[in-house]
Amino acid sequence: MPGGRPRIEHCRHCGERVEPGTLSDQKLCPSCGIERLTENVHGLREHSGPAFERWRRAMAASVGGVLLDDVLPRP
Repeated sequence: MPGGRPRIEHCRHCGERVEPGTLSDQKLCPSCGIERLTENVHGLREHSGPAFERWRRAMAASVGGVLLDDVLPRP
């Protein structure tokens, strides 16, 4: 089969066309990658947002536990 996998040239988040080799492993352009990194660091520092929730679930799972948020029904 000639060619192999197609080359990805567009950012997965914003759709901007970038030069080959500048996309991250998650297929993000440099500006979207920095934006996502900043958002994650801010969420971890402020204890809010999806990055913090992922971290909480991973910490509980690392010792075999689950969060009460995931077990108890919400009113």
